[in-house]
Amino acid sequence: MVSKYVNCEGVYSTEKFSTTLTLNEFFENYVEIEKMARYCSLCRNYGTSWECPPHTMNVEDYWKQFKNIKVLAVKLNYTHEFRSKSYTHEELNYIIKNTLYKERSILKKKLLELEKKFNGQYLYAGRCDLCDKCAKIDGKSCRFPELKRYSVESIGSNIQKATPDLFGFQLKWIQKDMKIPEYLVNVCAILY
Repeated sequence: MVSKYVNCEGVYSTEKFSTTLTLNEFFENYVEIEKMARYCSLCRNYGTSWECPPHTMNVEDYWKQFKNIKVLAVKLNYTHEFRSKSYTHEELNYIIKNTLYKERSILKKKLLELEKKFNGQYLYAGRCDLCDKCAKIDGKSCRFPELKRYSVESIGSNIQKATPDLFGFQLKWIQKDMKIPEYLVNVCAILY
């Protein structure tokens, strides 16, 4: 059970960033399909989602369908007081759900609008959240193929390399001290 004192209201502010590049420029500088697939293979969710590796499609061919990429980032800046405390694993899950994932959900609505505007396809941050349990686990086809989108990292984007170049800041993660870092970031994109 999550402690009642973890209140996620008013503990962060957001900054929004975006930039557009040709797909060739982005691909040449920030796409490392094999390297990122190796990183993905270390994830506990590897092979359990249709949107993540190993893919049944040719990832390089997927990229070649598009000419441009608009990369978007939403940076969640946490208050000093909030990030000065250590949290339990359950509390951190609650915090991530009610801050980072909450903002990702808001961003997803914007991505759907941009997808229509550019007649493109969006790439989201993190894993797919359409189903509680992906059909791939049971050897079945995706339940929502028309809604299926790939994670920006799952198709080879090295976002850790791209973010400082494109937006001027490094990505941060929760460390072993179980504290929230100064900020966390959702990075998504529109391919068109």
